[in-house]
Amino acid sequence: MSEYATKAAGVTFDPAKDIASLAGKTILITGTNSGLGKASALELAQNGPAQLWMTARDSVKGQEALEEVKKAAPGVNVAFQELDLSSFDKVKAAAAAVKSSTKKLDIVILNAGLMGCAPSLTPDGFEIQMATNHLGHVLLLKLLQPILAPDARIVSLSSSAWKHSPPGKKIDFDTLRTASNDAVPPVMRYLQSKIANLLYAQQYAKHNSEHPNHVIVSVNPGEVNTNLFTREPGDEHMKRLQTEVVPKLARPIADGVKNQLWAATTDAANLSNGAHYAPVGVEEKWGVADDEELANQLWAWTEEALAGQA
Repeated sequence: MSEYATKAAGVTFDPAKDIASLAGKTILITGTNSGLGKASALELAQNGPAQLWMTARDSVKGQEALEEVKKAAPGVNVAFQELDLSSFDKVKAAAAAVKSSTKKLDIVILNAGLMGCAPSLTPDGFEIQMATNHLGHVLLLKLLQPILAPDARIVSLSSSAWKHSPPGKKIDFDTLRTASNDAVPPVMRYLQSKIANLLYAQQYAKHNSEHPNHVIVSVNPGEVNTNLFTREPGDEHMKRLQTEVVPKLARPIADGVKNQLWAATTDAANLSNGAHYAPVGVEEKWGVADDEELANQLWAWTEEALAGQA
């Protein structure tokens, strides 16, 4: 039995039994050096895809994860591509490398992310968490459009964090080119980026009329004990999460990976295009997930931020 087999509210999902053969499918996952990304790669590789692309910012750790996946699934074509989502130029280079040797992508899991790190700006002038978690993934998706299969499945990793957003602005667009703790603390910047992941999936489904059979969803993996919680905290909010919240609430990676695996492989008839799913397979549409005005504003801001990049 798969080490990820568990029973959860909503859908009972055992990857070892419930993922059909992936023969002929090509998959790309971002952030596969550790955590949910590597767990997804390990599980999907064992279902025989034609090719599996693993990506990560850290090429050393990425190659180590690649070897682990190859050992778990000998004979499967597994490749690694360095990908730094915080840099538009590096996203372009990575996308070009993938397109140069891949004719189509059937499944794309936008998994990579930063959380609660100290404020900084990317080379392109954007706050690093919004740039990495949202803009970099959107640009990658835009650049990969020519090789997405007609029925491509896209899974965007959001978070349960949106449920805890404080009153007031859910995304403060005026601060997304700044790196000051005074305006928005690091944990709140992470929360904004995860709201963006959720709402952008809705908007992609709404605006992608050229590819009506693409299915995109966002997923909340639940509170999962990944290495996002072991990094140097950006401020006191992050430190409190690491020392007080995670030990009490976070679940193991083996449990947290279920929702994205389900979303990536379940029959398309089980999904609502653009929807957001809590673990496992529970559609959620309330609060910020039902904020159409904010979703439209995010789409417009994102299109402006990436103008001329793809």
